[in-house]
Formats: sequence, structure tokens, C-alpha cells
Amino acid sequence: MQLDSKRSPTSTVENRRIDALSRANAVVFAANGPASKLDGPVDRIVNSVERRYGKKSGTRLALMYGITPQAVREVLSLNSKRMHEFTRRTFQAVHGCKTIQVRSSSGTNMTFSITPRHRWVQDNAILSKNYWGNLPAGEVFTAPASANGNLVIDAVMNNVGDCHKTPITVQIRNGRAIPQTARCKNPRLLRKFLAQIHAEPNADRIGELGLGTNVAVTKLTGNDLVDEKHVGVHVAFGDPEGADTGATWTTAEGTHNDAILRKPSIFVDGRCIMRNGKSLLM
Repeated sequence: MQLDSKRSPTSTVENRRIDALSRANAVVFAANGPASKLDGPVDRIVNSVERRYGKKSGTRLALMYGITPQAVREVLSLNSKRMHEFTRRTFQAVHGCKTIQVRSSSGTNMTFSITPRHRWVQDNAILSKNYWGNLPAGEVFTAPASANGNLVIDAVMNNVGDCHKTPITVQIRNGRAIPQTARCKNPRLLRKFLAQIHAEPNADRIGELGLGTNVAVTKLTGNDLVDEKHVGVHVAFGDPEGADTGATWTTAEGTHNDAILRKPSIFVDGRCIMRNGKSLLM
């Protein structure tokens, strides 16, 4: 089903047409351009697949929100073997660890407590029957048990915007953002950030710690689904992707907002695996 935001009444696409796409054992590519005018129908397709079949039915789902021709040319056409090997090395470096520290010259100084109850996930573009993913792929992630410290969002955050020129700073305590500590020189960005972490219960909770492993993403683009795959760190507020990580808490509406950091340094149980954005695992 091809949707055209200029000609199609996308808000009234019939549910039966969407449900027809969400068969068991189907492969669904849900792509949406950068204008985000088709987010609603794409979300409804995703929800229909999950509602009717769940993630273990055989349906394979690849999401491409905000995809652009440039991203297809530069990011989806990478040497997959190189990415797979780097993803594997990153997974091996963090699997079984107890703490991960993330620091940056802009002021991030965070300590994440990692629990063996939550799985580390390798997203390397292989969409198995029990795994859905976004394209482009390329990350290793988990749901941390807790997190504490100072977080500076100095790249981009989905549903908030580009934070490069005016970073958002917020204190994290026991895994949750402390709203009264949030600071940003751009009042609009600060309002949007606060609105997102107040959107619903657990929207202020750190649900994901992710390490990007897509070597084809050579620069930050402003598209969070691409930028989170950039070699570095992203931290998500909200849903912990429990079907993948094994985390047992959730958000009622599935709120999940990724915040990407610039040039981080990463220490895994004291071992440095990245310094100022340069991976030591390549």
C-alpha cells in the first residue's frame, strides 16, 4: 500500500486495508519520508502487526521513519560484513559487564548499572522471526537497571529536535530525569523536552543505553533513527523495549525518545572502549 500525503486522506485509511498488510509470515517494510506526514498510518500498520500476531508469529517488520534518498544511498548501501564484525566486537565488550560510564567534553558524566536480567541486543540488520528492527541498523543496546549523573544531550533527540547549538542538560537520579534540573538556552527545546518526559508514567525513566555500530553513518544528520546508529552513544527515555531486552516495566503508550550524544568516551567496567567518539574496538 503506497500512501501519498499530498493526495491520500491518510488519516482515514481503512483499518481493513492496514490489517491486510499484517499477515503472519509476512515481511513488512514501513517507510516514511522526512516530513513525518505519514507517521499515523505507519504507526497503525505497526500496531496492527503487533496486535494481531505479536513478535513471535513469523512476521518480519523493518521500520524506516524519516528515511531520505541520501540515507538510502549512503547508509543502507554499506559493507554489511564490516558492520556485523564491529557490532559483534561491541557486543562482546559489553556483554556481562556491571557498569558503563559515559563522559563527554560537553559535560555528560553518567554511570549506568547493568543487570544480567536484561539482555544485550545486537541490531545488525538481520530481521529474524522473533526480532523487529529499524533501518538503518547497527547498534548494541540494553535496558540499564539504573543510571545516575549529569546528561548533556548535544546532538539530537526525537520529538524534541536538534540540540547541537543549544544542548539540554539534565540530572539523572536512580534512572529517572529530574525535571527541575533541566536547562537549555533554547526555551522551545526545553519545553518540548519537559513535555516528552512528562508525557506519561515512566516517560522520564532511562529505558535504553545504546551503542551505535553503523560505520556508514559518518556524520550526524538530524534524523534520530540514523544518528543513533552513528558510532557513539544514545540514551532513550521511556519504554525499555522489553520484548527484546527482557525488562519487565513499560510505558502505557510506548513512549521512547532517543537522545544522541556527541563524541562520548565509554568505559566498560573501567576499560575504555571509546575515547572522544573514536572507537578503540575497530
